[in-house]
Amino acid sequence: MDYIIEINNLNYLDFKDFNLKIKKHSYTSIVGSIKSGKTTLVKVLSGLIQTNNVCKCNDIVLDKDNIFNYLKNIGVISCVNKNSFLFKTVREELSYPLLNLGYPQFIVNKIINDKLKEFNMLSIIDKKIDILNTNTKQKLLFIIALLHKPKVLIIDEAFMLLNDKDERVIFNYLRKMVNDKKITVINFTKDLNEVINSDNLVLLDKFSVKKIGVPMELLIDDQLFYDCGLEIPFMVDLSIKLKMYNLVDKVYLNMEDMVNEIWK
Repeated sequence: MDYIIEINNLNYLDFKDFNLKIKKHSYTSIVGSIKSGKTTLVKVLSGLIQTNNVCKCNDIVLDKDNIFNYLKNIGVISCVNKNSFLFKTVREELSYPLLNLGYPQFIVNKIINDKLKEFNMLSIIDKKIDILNTNTKQKLLFIIALLHKPKVLIIDEAFMLLNDKDERVIFNYLRKMVNDKKITVINFTKDLNEVINSDNLVLLDKFSVKKIGVPMELLIDDQLFYDCGLEIPFMVDLSIKLKMYNLVDKVYLNMEDMVNEIWK
């Protein structure tokens, strides 16, 4: 099996001999309640916590000698906050990481223009960041994380500040990148609505892996998630049960869509 992320025998805080492998070119959701260890695990994978020789990304071991090469393979996106941006304008913010990597200015300009066009956001290129709404700022953080073409994108609860439309747009964009074998996505979340179309679902509980599997197979077990402090959304639970009886052919997040499907 070809794994792009490997964590071997992590011992940090409440993690004891913790192991986890993520398949290359997959979309993996890691779910857990507030005290499951998600935040610590994000920090470990992002190199914010010193755990020499425990993590490996794209065959590069994370230690003090390899940290720069390791981080070149990683993109991290979290919820927007007052410290998310370094510069006043969108152009400056997007230019900085690319110039830091040694790209000439004319290449930087092309990369920025192309990426903003992909997300239909070219109109904001010269705007001040502080006048943008939260939804737009969150989309901008996704773009920043993708600019250097990381092998792995780590998402830390970052979908929660997007409106439904933009959440679908960004998910579909990332899903296509995964399908085209251009990236591996690891989405850390406590929102089970986000995991339906993932390839793999990792359930964390008390700093250990409770279970790993295909989302649709795991979500059938209400009690499993309840024991971990999570509640399966009503529409997801209902869809899965109706799907078992061939009354619907997919999971619906909207009651009106489900009713229309059943009664068409």
